[in-house]
Amino acid sequence: MVKLTQKKINWIIKQKENRMSSSEIARIMNITPRYVNMIYRRYRLEGKMELRNAGRRKDQISEEMKMLVYNMRKEHPGSGALTIEKNLRERGIKISHNKIHRILK
Repeated sequence: MVKLTQKKINWIIKQKENRMSSSEIARIMNITPRYVNMIYRRYRLEGKMELRNAGRRKDQISEEMKMLVYNMRKEHPGSGALTIEKNLRERGIKISHNKIHRILK
């Protein structure tokens, strides 16, 4: 499936309003007729069709978690995220090394 820009979405809506078939629009845009219908249905229900943010939200890092990582870094200077993760796990605290990397940035 092709990633559609706002301009392409507007074109699809305009063509549907001009009575072009979903199959023809889909063939031109290299998408499925079902996707054309979904776009047009959403436009009719919600009004102006806009692109939605497709990404995931970053997981929030609490201040308590940050302090644990900073304190572990003070106890073991020069240790990286993997070592900090291991040391915290030994104390029963589970924080992924990816989160630790983000905290130490």
